[in-house]
Amino acid sequence: MNHINKIKDKIKYNIKDLSVNTDKQKILANYILLPFVLNILIEILSRKSFIKGFIYLFTSPVPFICNTLIILITLMISLFFKKRKFLLTLISFIWLILGFTNFILLSNRVTPFNATDILLIKTALAVAPKYYNFFTLSLIIIGILLILSFIIYLWFKAPRLKDNINYSRSVSSTIVIILLTISSLSIAIDTKFISTKFDNIANAYLDYGFPYCFFNSVFNTGVSKPANYSHEKIKTIIDETEKSKEIKSNKKINSTPNVIFLQLESFFDINRYNNVKLSKNPIPNFTNLIKKYPSGFFNVPVVGAGTANTEFEVLTGMNIDDFGPGEYPYKTILQSITCESISTNFKANGYSTHAIHNNNGTFYQRNIVFSQLGFDRFIPIEYMNVTEYTEKNWARDKILTNEIMKCLKTTKSKDFIYTISVEGHGSYPANKVLEDPPIKVTDVENDAKIYAMEYYVNLLYSMDQFVGDLVNKLSEYDEEIILVLFGDHLPSLGIADSKLDSGTIYQTEYIIWNNMNLTIANENIEAYQISSKIFELLGIDTGVINKYHQTHKYNEEYLNGLQNIEYDILYGDLSVYDGVNPYNPSTLNMGIDKIKITELFTDSENENSLILKGTNFTKSSVVYVNDKEYDTEYIDTSTLRVKYSDLTYQDKFKVSQQGIDKVVLSSTGEFIYDK
Repeated sequence: MNHINKIKDKIKYNIKDLSVNTDKQKILANYILLPFVLNILIEILSRKSFIKGFIYLFTSPVPFICNTLIILITLMISLFFKKRKFLLTLISFIWLILGFTNFILLSNRVTPFNATDILLIKTALAVAPKYYNFFTLSLIIIGILLILSFIIYLWFKAPRLKDNINYSRSVSSTIVIILLTISSLSIAIDTKFISTKFDNIANAYLDYGFPYCFFNSVFNTGVSKPANYSHEKIKTIIDETEKSKEIKSNKKINSTPNVIFLQLESFFDINRYNNVKLSKNPIPNFTNLIKKYPSGFFNVPVVGAGTANTEFEVLTGMNIDDFGPGEYPYKTILQSITCESISTNFKANGYSTHAIHNNNGTFYQRNIVFSQLGFDRFIPIEYMNVTEYTEKNWARDKILTNEIMKCLKTTKSKDFIYTISVEGHGSYPANKVLEDPPIKVTDVENDAKIYAMEYYVNLLYSMDQFVGDLVNKLSEYDEEIILVLFGDHLPSLGIADSKLDSGTIYQTEYIIWNNMNLTIANENIEAYQISSKIFELLGIDTGVINKYHQTHKYNEEYLNGLQNIEYDILYGDLSVYDGVNPYNPSTLNMGIDKIKITELFTDSENENSLILKGTNFTKSSVVYVNDKEYDTEYIDTSTLRVKYSDLTYQDKFKVSQQGIDKVVLSSTGEFIYDK
């Protein structure tokens, strides 16, 4: 009997030992091998190359280990739930989705996926059809649905732990991993294997790894507090600025001209690119203007995408490098804070200020941001009757000439007009879509990109024609004008510094055209300096940031002082304004032509519809009856057809301007049916 009991005990011991070994194998697979494999897959997607992903493992082992530990921290969440297998799978899917999203974005732009992009989801959905065809979008949607279905299935089918969760062990294990990760990151930062400062976000993702850089974009936002920031430091900066040579004594002109800024989408001098041969120069007007007027390289913070950040620098005079990596202040701090801008400074000097954009008014939420920046008026595409579009369905820029001229003619004061072009926007199709283009690509480094390059250079040609036409119209106008033209960034066509005859991929060009025979020296300039350059020309020293640029740009502490001012204004004590922000959101008038309803009657061709007559309707005009939206058909600028059959005395009609995202930008006054 004792012998039998010994055998039973031995069997129980072996089973227990086997169970322990099995648990150890699971721990090894789930919490050591899984984050390692996920990290490899993510880096393969980041580099769009299986081989380069593995090369990164061996050439950058320290960043790779740090990133593996970051992934491991997220997997540790599963220790606190009984459905451990489900949580591990879900978290793994999330990481793979992030990696795949980065892969998709890098296929269409240079900037990798970061946390701020999540805030742009509505914008991304709106432009997705211009980058992907119906079949590709369908595959993406099907893939997402399959993943969601699998996750739901796994939730119901995944096994639960039979034993109680040992929370003390889970907590202690998680703390150990967190401390290990923090220590590893600290060592890696101290030894400069990784950095907290991203001079080039695209290169940073490749050097430091996707997990670290993505999490950096989550937690590292806004302007970092300078080490020497204090009330006394700000006071010193302001005192030095006030003691500097008076700006107005340097005034170059004795008049008050209209000022127009023209931001050209993805525009740069393609003749700098030595890996493409063209049948002729696609930008003859721009080339001629560079020869005749002040110009130079225009240093921008982005490549291939991120128009709003170049725009932010130009409008505010702030350096985007001082913000979190990949951050869009339009989507973060400017949603809640007003600040000095080129618009507020012009308004303080008697100008009317306008913004024009031949794209959706809610793109980058400009309909909110332009109020925060003090503009009087915003004219997006919802208020234009665009008739010509690119093959990728972006509005042609030629529509902007008329809108600019209307702004000049409809105000009694001088005008500041900030115009944002869209025609040059990607994507640039890899298949042939232009049958007989004016500009032909005769040679290109990568034959696979010949059609994309040809499509792009013909967009440049069309934009250049618009520039030429605009300059001709302004030349005929009987008021003094300064027109500042610049590209917002290079296109996402894989252009590298080594393939440029001059400059870098972070440099476009600017020109200061004028009809006043101004003599201005050529110079290369930062995007955040261009407004102060124009203000200095006009003798305007309004605004703390503007005056700081004019008095400190050659100072050794220039950038540190600028960061101090930025932090103080947006996140600090407002010491520059004695603690009180002097700027309030403006009442942003939408459009320039008054939209109104003049009459309505039953449609003679369809008794279930009404005809609305009025003025200045566009394809974005939508009819509301008693505050309810109804299907609306645009007939012409004075006629809309609405599907509404129950016409009743005292029904209230209004027309709202809204884009594809259904956000109402403005509405007419109510037209009350009283028959």
